[in-house]
Formats: sequence, C-alpha cells, structure tokens
Amino acid sequence: MNTLGAKHSARITTFFSCVLSISILSYLYHPHVESHRQWSPALPVNYPVLTPFPPLRLPHARPPLEDRLFHSTVIEDVITEVTAKLSNSDLATMFENCFPNTLDTTIAFFDKNHSHPRTFVVTGDIPAMWIRDSTNQVTPYLRYASADPQLKLLIKGVINLQAASLVRFPYANAFKAPADAHIGHVGYSPYPSVGDDGLIKNHPEGASGHSVLPPYDPSAVWESKYELDSLASFIKLSVAYYRSTGDTSHFYSAEWQKAMLAVLDVIVEETRGTWESSADFAEIGGEPWSGRWSVWKTGYRFMQSTKRPTETLGQDGLGGVVRHCGLVKSAFRPSDDATTFPFLVPANAMLSAELNNVATTLYSLTRMNPSGQPNVLLSIATRSSQLSTSIRNAIYEYAVYNHPVFGPIFAYEVDGHGSMLFMDDANIPSLLALPYLGFLSKEDPIYKNTRAFILSEWNPWFFRGTGGSAGSFEGVGGPHVGRNMVWPMSLLVRILTSNDREEVKIALEMIRGTTDGTGFIHESVHVNQAHIYTRKWFAWANTLFGETILYILEQWPDLLTT
Repeated sequence: MNTLGAKHSARITTFFSCVLSISILSYLYHPHVESHRQWSPALPVNYPVLTPFPPLRLPHARPPLEDRLFHSTVIEDVITEVTAKLSNSDLATMFENCFPNTLDTTIAFFDKNHSHPRTFVVTGDIPAMWIRDSTNQVTPYLRYASADPQLKLLIKGVINLQAASLVRFPYANAFKAPADAHIGHVGYSPYPSVGDDGLIKNHPEGASGHSVLPPYDPSAVWESKYELDSLASFIKLSVAYYRSTGDTSHFYSAEWQKAMLAVLDVIVEETRGTWESSADFAEIGGEPWSGRWSVWKTGYRFMQSTKRPTETLGQDGLGGVVRHCGLVKSAFRPSDDATTFPFLVPANAMLSAELNNVATTLYSLTRMNPSGQPNVLLSIATRSSQLSTSIRNAIYEYAVYNHPVFGPIFAYEVDGHGSMLFMDDANIPSLLALPYLGFLSKEDPIYKNTRAFILSEWNPWFFRGTGGSAGSFEGVGGPHVGRNMVWPMSLLVRILTSNDREEVKIALEMIRGTTDGTGFIHESVHVNQAHIYTRKWFAWANTLFGETILYILEQWPDLLTT
C-alpha cells in the first residue's frame, strides 16, 4: 500500500474505532434494556436573553429587473402586499430580497415547451441542480402557481427534469444542465474526469482513487452521493405540485413513472443488510478501485482517498454495517457528509411521509380515472404504501431511546444492531424538522422530548453565543462547517415547528442579526461574529426565509405587523 493509502487506512481505522466505542455505549443503554425505567417530561427549552438589534437599515439587494432570470407578476404582488404589512423595515427588506431569490437568480434554464417543460435550478453559488435543493427552492411558490401559468409551467419543468435525471442515475444527488441548455459549468466541479469503471482521476482538494458504483455519466451528473432525502424530495414536489394546481399530467408521463419505479427499486435495495449483498460479489483481492468492484451487481459503493473522513465510505465503499430492520440506508446526509450509521432517521421519516402522500394520491387517481394506465399507478401506490408503513414502524422500533435526562427521544442515526447516534444537524431533513416534514405533530410527546434535547448542549452541534456582532445568537450547526457555526436554517425550522409565540419572536430577531448587513440568509454564521459566514448566495435558505414569514403572518400576524 502506498503512503497515501496507508494514511487513509489509518484515519478510517481510527474513525471506526471511535464509532465502535459509541456503539458499545449505545447498546448498553438500548431502549429494550432500560424500558422499565420511568421518565419525567422533557426539560423546558431555555431561551436566550435577547437584546433587540437596533434598525440595521439592510440594503434592497435584488438584481436589476433586466438581470432577473424569471419574472412573475403574481410573486411581485405578494412581495408588495407582504412588505406593506411588516412593521419592521429590516424584515420587510429581507423578505423582498429573499423570497424571490430562486426566481431572480437560479433559473439557469427554462424550456417552455408546454407539453414537456424542463427547468434547471442551480443552488446559488454552485452551478448544479440538487434534487433536494431544487424541490425546496420552488415549493414555497406552489400556493401561487395556479394564478400564474408561467410559474406553474416552470415548477412542472423542475419535476420533469428531476424525473429525467433519476431515470438514468437514481443514486446521484446533483446534476448538470441538459446538453441543449448551453449554459456551461464554470467554477469548481467535484468530479472532472470519470472512466467507464467509475474511477475518477485528478480529484481536487487532495482526494484521489475515487470510485463510485453504479457508474454514471460525468457529462450529466455533478455529484453521485447517494442521499435518501433526494428521492423523498422528488416525491414531495410531485405530490405538492398536484395538490396545489390539480394538474395530474406528470403522473401519467412514462418518464415520471419510470423515475418513480427506479426510486422504489433503490429504496427496496437499500433496506438490505450490509452482508446480505455477500452473494453478489466475489473476493478477488487488490485495492477496491483496481478491479474488485467490477463484480458487484447491486447496491451503492463510494470510496476515495481524502483528507476528510466524511467524504468517503468505509468497508470498501459500503459505509457503516447495518442489519436489515425495515429502515432504508442513506450513504450521505443532506449536508453531503457521510453517515456514521447509514439508517438516517430524519431522511427515513421524510421518506415514510412522502411515500404515504404519493400512495394516497395515486390510489385516488386510479379510482377517478380507471382507464389512465391504472396498473402502473396502482402498483406504485401499493408499493409506496407498504414501504411507508414498514419504515414508520421500524423508526419507532429501532430509533427511539429512553434518554436519562429527556426521556424517549429519536436517535439521529442507527444501524439496526442496537447502535445509535445522538445529535441533530441543521440541514433538512432533520429531527427538529419532523413536524415540518409531515411525519408527526408538533405536540407528539417523543418529538417534544427530542426537540428539548436538540436545543440543548446535549446535542453536540447546538451552539450558544456569548454576544459579539451576532448578539445573543444560538442554534444548530453540524459537522459540515464545524464548531460554533450555526445555520440560520435551523432557526427558521425552529419557527416552523414551534407552538410557542415567545420562541418564534426570539428566533425571528436572531435571524435578523445574522445577515452581516447583506439582507440575505447565509448557509452558516459564527455564533459570536456575524461577519464570519459561509455561502453568500444560498437560494434555498433565502426562499425558506420567505416561506417562514408567510407562515408567521398566518399563525402570529401581530409579531410582524405591530
């Protein structure tokens, strides 16, 4: 083994030794072992003592009208109506900047073919389309789509392009624009050169020997990290679009049906235990990227030599070792970091909810239109319903733990063997977002316990500031950006999942202080220094801010209008 390989092997060995230690401790406190204990209600969440910021006089920072990539008169009317209601000028300016940010800046390609529109939506500063991000970027506009035919067509185009991408590469998480878009891809590309065997050469940032199975076409795929929530996001947008517009035509598209069947096949495949795949390959020795992988027939593998352990998977690219239990593996988290234990609970919860949604929808359509390809849609509905139920049952069987302080809570990741990881990450889907995902209610007792855990120092990725330019700022971050870097997205989710008026008021004021004078929402912000942040242009977070303001206007209008 060469020096780089030896160092990589040592890092991975150390990493999984730590995981093993955590696994043993988790097993000792497995809920079945300690189920006889009685638990008190969860501790209340402690709110920070907040000194309101003075007026920040944030700039009006939308692109000039001629530079905006998509214009909707309906959305402009919404902006005018909402900003007129907001008593805080900074929040009004932020809504004006943020809510249309996806339409203003990220619609890189829009084929307006009415019979089959296609829309390519970049994330912002990364010129690629993530399935998860694109769904979340356009979902807040759905309530207005029926009033604007072009906006409706644009959102349908996102569904069509997602479907076309997943038909070919259901394990990929991010895609490049169609060849006929002619928009190019400037800047950093993670996988510049891929061979037919999945081997990638000249990987930047110190990585090498990159291998992915199944192989993919680098001219179409930006990144092939298998993330379960990407599949759930495709289903979410497909159903939400129908519920908002009444348009069912995409469900009868052969391409959508092929994509949905491919998604279901991946889900079933990824419920398998790690060693259940043993019959699908033969041990032939050598480095994982030297030929041994060519005998794998099913499933997903990802491996590279890298400086960051979260950028690769152990066990020859298989990832953490799991036992079949009804949950679905996810090689990577929504942060694009590798999972520690592949059964990522928030992603499974989101998937269960969305599978139930699509099953309910398709059952209804097959009853209303029995001549419209009922066999395919009925099959999709039946499989989706069965998987939704089995995943939900498995979450409650394998991912609930009786915590010594908070009582029964959900784990973030599990492996089906009894090992559990206790944390939360700001990225959606998260444990904090479970009600927002439609998996349970805000008043669910296990969720309330879990929420108290997440918003405390027991969660290793919850940080509370001590003042400074960010004020009394607190929230959830994650391993992707590290210590003391809180994602404003976690504060937005905190609002969207709260029944506490005071909590909403405090979280909203904290958000106002995180923009560093830009008037936009960033990916992450230092808990004490707002001028230290990541991603100046992050369209999903901007649009989510707009969605949150609309939610507060519906639930607690006096917080914004007086």
